[in-house]
Amino acid sequence: MSNPATWREIRGRLEARLKAVNAEIAAYPAPIPGCDAQFNYLLERRSGLSGELGRLEEAQASGKPSTADEFLSTCAFLTGCGEEE
Repeated sequence: MSNPATWREIRGRLEARLKAVNAEIAAYPAPIPGCDAQFNYLLERRSGLSGELGRLEEAQASGKPSTADEFLSTCAFLTGCGEEE
């Protein structure tokens, strides 16, 4: 991603991650509820990615002087923020 980051780039990356996680969940064999750690991990990632997309919307709409790069510095799902691409 070019620097400084743009909101559109961040949204695209988060949405791509969410789409990949949803595809993994859809293709996952029927789990035993509460007993399948990998499936539960995927559900947690999906929830977290959805939350980050909501936080992105709030950051854009707030009108505060926050920048996309500042958002990235606290993002839990993008490179440089705790998760690998």
